[in-house]
Amino acid sequence: LYPWLDVCCGTGDQFRTVKPLGLAFGIDLNFDFIRYAAARAPEIPFICGDAAQLPFKDKSLRALSVSMGLHDKSPELRNTILDEALRVLTPRGKLIVVDFENPWDAKSKVGTLFVRVVEWFAGGEHYRNGKEFLRKGGLRAFLRESGFVEVSRHDIATGSLSFVVARADMDIS
Repeated sequence: LYPWLDVCCGTGDQFRTVKPLGLAFGIDLNFDFIRYAAARAPEIPFICGDAAQLPFKDKSLRALSVSMGLHDKSPELRNTILDEALRVLTPRGKLIVVDFENPWDAKSKVGTLFVRVVEWFAGGEHYRNGKEFLRKGGLRAFLRESGFVEVSRHDIATGSLSFVVARADMDIS
């Protein structure tokens, strides 16, 4: 039973897949996504808002998730989103992230090829930001540089991505 915020929530699929046990919110800049998510999960409050300026008090959330919402952002925006996560998470709060990693074995190399094709079709800034995200070390490096330490990790080779639970690095923050 905890306040959980899903940032860059899109259509709210995370809350339909994993039913929250307590108070949960979704936030996204795209009003059409918010309207769709609210229609599909009316028990969850969805907010049209900016992940770079979260409308929550300091240290007010015990969990914050971002699913596939970091790699496509500019480096500055990615950093701001995780700065906001550090601001709103309680000292023992958890950051739950799913995003791309650089390949780590043969199966993940195949997954990376598939991902690169899909990302190439997304095109433009999305594609450039994703390439830069991986060039700098992917999710693992980004979390470490942003002041988080991993608590647990599940690597998914077929998509060359990882599901990570992290917390603020108390030695940094």
